[in-house]
Amino acid sequence: MAVLALALAATPTVASATPGTSAVDPAGPAVTAVPGDPALPDYPGLTPRVGAAAAVGTTPTPCGDNGSDKDMQRSEAVKRARSWLSVGGVPYSQNRCYENQYGDYRTDCSGFVAMAWGLGGSGSAFWTGNLDSRSHTIARGDLAPGDALLRHTGDPSENHVALFVKWSDSAHTAPVVIEQTGSSDTIERTWSSSYAGLYTPVRYDNILEDVSPEDVPISGDWNGDGIDTVGVFRPSNSTFYLRDTNSGDATRIFKFGHGPSGDIPVAGDWNNDGKDTVGVFRPTNSTWYLTNGTTTTDHEFIFGHGPSGDIAVPGRWNLNANTTPGVRRPSNNTVYLRNTNNGGPVDTQFIYGI
Repeated sequence: MAVLALALAATPTVASATPGTSAVDPAGPAVTAVPGDPALPDYPGLTPRVGAAAAVGTTPTPCGDNGSDKDMQRSEAVKRARSWLSVGGVPYSQNRCYENQYGDYRTDCSGFVAMAWGLGGSGSAFWTGNLDSRSHTIARGDLAPGDALLRHTGDPSENHVALFVKWSDSAHTAPVVIEQTGSSDTIERTWSSSYAGLYTPVRYDNILEDVSPEDVPISGDWNGDGIDTVGVFRPSNSTFYLRDTNSGDATRIFKFGHGPSGDIPVAGDWNNDGKDTVGVFRPTNSTWYLTNGTTTTDHEFIFGHGPSGDIAVPGRWNLNANTTPGVRRPSNNTVYLRNTNNGGPVDTQFIYGI
């Protein structure tokens, strides 16, 4: 005991707004754990766990080494988070670790998010006070699956972090999250808008947008610098992912369109402001929906002839500076062009192709 007391006295402590815990390595001297966040004393609207905690095997901290930080697609981060749900929930503890196919991580809120993001190093190395070393603040409206809601005030009764899954409402005020809680272990639930407002939206530095085989490529000069860059449109969620440079992740992400309704993406400078913007052409009703910005429909008109297989071909057809619609109809090999962005008769038509 005297030897142990001397060893503990010689061990440096980690300064923190929340108390740390220490553990003894059987193979050597005492090790000071990274500070953690105790379970919040109250989770508004949270139903307490009924019955015993899930029978999931855990081990004492410190947790194992998980290698280097991983690049993480959004869907994979959510999949990793659900792995703790699928076993019935992992019992909450600041002093225990849970290991599965995704690594060995501490079983508190920050260890859970570290696991979902694939953070490297010790699985007990992160807490709400240092997750900002692997993430950055984003606008609330930019939250996407795999991002997180973080609160670190220095008060142990307030510090917490949860993984964002989706919005539960069209107004984007009440988020659905997966979190590691003291009262219900791992749980997926919807936060109220008032409670969510206490948290800061953050994004893992190595998060990647999902790649989907359904994505339709488009290109345009989105920022008016004279250089076309790439983008994709994902029909299943009516979302555009655009880059301002031809490298890196999407810098512009927004919904435009109406879900999996057959919308086809188009791009052009619809209003002659020097910047390309996007739109969709809906073959089922031959309607064009074009935006001069990101989400507002600025031009809506019919050009084409119903569900006849028309293919959208926007362009500058008469030396006007702005882009206007056109369609090619495979059934009669005819191209129909219009010189303004509104409904009306065809300005030019001709047969082209076989």
